[in-house]
Amino acid sequence: MAGLRQAAKRGPRKSAAPGPGEQPGRPIQDEPTSAQQPVDPRAGGGPGRRPAGAFVVLLTAAVVLAGGLVGFLAYDLLQQRAAEEAREKALAAAEMHTPVLLSYDYRHLDQDLAKAQAVLTGDFKEKYAETFTKVVKPTATQYRAVVVGNVAAAGVIRAEPDEAQVLMFVNQQATNSQLKAPRLDLSRVRMTLKKTGAGWLVSNIEAL
Repeated sequence: MAGLRQAAKRGPRKSAAPGPGEQPGRPIQDEPTSAQQPVDPRAGGGPGRRPAGAFVVLLTAAVVLAGGLVGFLAYDLLQQRAAEEAREKALAAAEMHTPVLLSYDYRHLDQDLAKAQAVLTGDFKEKYAETFTKVVKPTATQYRAVVVGNVAAAGVIRAEPDEAQVLMFVNQQATNSQLKAPRLDLSRVRMTLKKTGAGWLVSNIEAL
């Protein structure tokens, strides 16, 4: 107790004399540590900063994706237009070629074959000539046959830029020495056409 009273009498302890450059009576503050230093968000490595490289990568990927999508849509549109053009031109060619291929007259069979050959292509061109020469020509000559084919109706089964199939409904009127009156035959055929340098030519005919 005596020690405490003596300390009270002496009063508060005076601070040390100020050093050079210090203001007398000004409390000395501790320097902030690195953990207390404020962080400038503009400085590299600060929280919330997104690297510029990541943005460039995302932007590039978006541009590439958009370009690929536009290219795909343009290609698809071109394919659709090409298929539509093939549909129209192949159908017109089929309607024009059918009477040539399914008609003949015993009085000018060689000319009929030559006309048919001009609208055929591929292996079917040779097969048609062989059948016409070995089967149609002898029979037509013997019975003085005349066959006239006309298209009654036609429709496209499928169409691609370079190939198409058309369903043909054909009326064939036949006369020969064995018939007392002309006979009308109704035929249905599937015609395949291919696009060539000479236009749309027939590559096959199948009776249905």
